[in-house]
This record gives sequence, structure tokens and C-alpha cells, in this order.
Amino acid sequence: MKAKVLTALLIACALTLGSSVARSAQPQPQYPANATFTRIAITPFAIEGLTMDATGNFYTTGRQTDTSKKCPVWRIGSSGRTSVGFYTSGL
Repeated sequence: MKAKVLTALLIACALTLGSSVARSAQPQPQYPANATFTRIAITPFAIEGLTMDATGNFYTTGRQTDTSKKCPVWRIGSSGRTSVGFYTSGL
């Protein structure tokens, strides 16, 4: 009796695992079908090191080609881009 129960459990586990593997093997869409994108800021330099805070603001820096100049650090939120500081790109 125990052997039959064990066999039934093993078959159930194998079927469950097999179906989850089959689902994960199917290609998933990268974005939802109804995704939209909105540009909220344009930067004068290429951005580098994008990060986000807990309130949804992005922070990034503009990489200057002239390493003797300071690079701006921006906060990009729903109202646009704001300069919050500078750093020297030659560091």
C-alpha cells in the first residue's frame, strides 16, 4: 500500500514539475502589449549610472567629453530634470 502511495506522489510531482518547466520554456513578451513610454527629460550629455530612489526619482550623471570639467548630477522626476550637484569626471 505504501509503495502505491509513494508511486502516486512521485508521478504527481513529476507531472507538476514537467508542466512548470514547459510553461517557463515558452518565450515571454518583453513588454505588455499595451505599454507606453513618455520622455520626461532631455539631457545635454550622455547619461551614466542610472539609479532610482524610493519615491520614483531617477538619478544620473552627464558624462562630459572634457575630463577637466565637472559632470552634472541630475534628479529626473515627473516634473523633469533638476541639477543636484557635480562631480569631476577625471576621478
